Amino acid sequence: MLKTPHQEWLVRIRQFLTRSGPSSAGQICTALGISQPVLSRVCKRLTADLLVFGRARATVYAWRREILGLPAKLPLYEITQAGGSTLLATLYPIQPEGFWVESSAGDKAQQYHRDLPYFLDDMRPSGFLGRLLAKQYAFLNQPQDIRLWSAADCLRFLASHGWDMPGNLIVGDVALQNYLNSKTIRMGAIVKDQQKKRVYEKMAEHILEMGPAGSSAGGEQPKFLANIHQRSSVLVKFSPPLGQPVSQRIADLLVCEHLAQLVLALRDIVTTQSQIIRGKKRVFLELTRFDRTKAGRLGMISLQALNLEYVGSTGSWPDVSEALCTQGVITKDVHRNICVLDLFGRLIANTDRHFGNISFLSRQLGIIGIAPVYDMLPMAYMPQHEQMKTVSMEMPAVSRHDMNVMMVVSDAALEFWRRVGESKLITPGFKKIAAQNEKIVSGFKQHFVTQGG
Repeated sequence: MLKTPHQEWLVRIRQFLTRSGPSSAGQICTALGISQPVLSRVCKRLTADLLVFGRARATVYAWRREILGLPAKLPLYEITQAGGSTLLATLYPIQPEGFWVESSAGDKAQQYHRDLPYFLDDMRPSGFLGRLLAKQYAFLNQPQDIRLWSAADCLRFLASHGWDMPGNLIVGDVALQNYLNSKTIRMGAIVKDQQKKRVYEKMAEHILEMGPAGSSAGGEQPKFLANIHQRSSVLVKFSPPLGQPVSQRIADLLVCEHLAQLVLALRDIVTTQSQIIRGKKRVFLELTRFDRTKAGRLGMISLQALNLEYVGSTGSWPDVSEALCTQGVITKDVHRNICVLDLFGRLIANTDRHFGNISFLSRQLGIIGIAPVYDMLPMAYMPQHEQMKTVSMEMPAVSRHDMNVMMVVSDAALEFWRRVGESKLITPGFKKIAAQNEKIVSGFKQHFVTQGG
């Protein structure tokens, strides 16, 4: 059976788009040697696979890409602080790779992404709880190693079971319905204050046996999620059973993380509420989730996601935030706070300041401020392969980002090490380390002053 001219042009357009990706009318006409009127006539008799986005000169053409187990388009919802849902955008998988995001509110999300859109990057299952999620949902036949999940693998999970991920975005109608169901069905008992020691011990044992993982939060420190005070959600980190030097050191570091939160809060840095709970076997650090409200959720985007989208740097937190500030993605005040946190981290021996360990609050994919601090602790002293560092920290080098924040940050770091040394929850060995590091920070501050900083 002979093809009609229309069918032949449609085949040629499909071949071009599946090879070249989203293209303008001019690009298609030039590549295929056809006129704009011919292209317009062909597109008026659209197949379901030929996608047209935008209007007039901004029109973009693409060819639909089928992903097993997913619909042709996926709605993206934002959960409000009050618990309602708003349609934010629609995701279309397109050939030969990637996604077109068509915004429902403004133009922020009207663009093409070669991989999973950056604002969904933090929803990729990761870390300790991410690995548990992969085991829980093994029936999806995804790779066992979550680091090997493709964008399609992530979307398959998110569109069906990703209703309680970090932040306030939900992908797909099935996941949204699961979220709505969770509002009317108790999704876990509320842990009362007087029950925490006993219940948290049980939850820690259960989670290590690959029990219910709760919602996904990144990081390698063993943790679980719980509900307290009705609908308040907390993340709980925990030490191994106490009694061995390694487990005592990890318990020390959990206390240090709590103390860092307290010290930074006194300097008007946004922190989350934290509490140390000492059980019969373990030490627990309870942290209120900043991406959850009693009725709804708050949006969040990590520095890692913004760096990949806008900058592509391998530098420091301040290097990336400076570039984001220059592009108008974040404000100067937010950049300054990041400079404060970076220097504070260096002065308390936090050697794990990767781009996933600092985030921003967001609304409709726009940045509205810096998120509360998390994972701020002396990671240089975390046991590695059963070995523990006992020597004092090295005096950090001064960067140009430090100059305007040096005095307030060095004072905060001095107070941190003093509090560590005075805490009844810290072991004698780590108190000795704290005293040594307090002297180093004091010398660092004095050196800066004498050099005329």
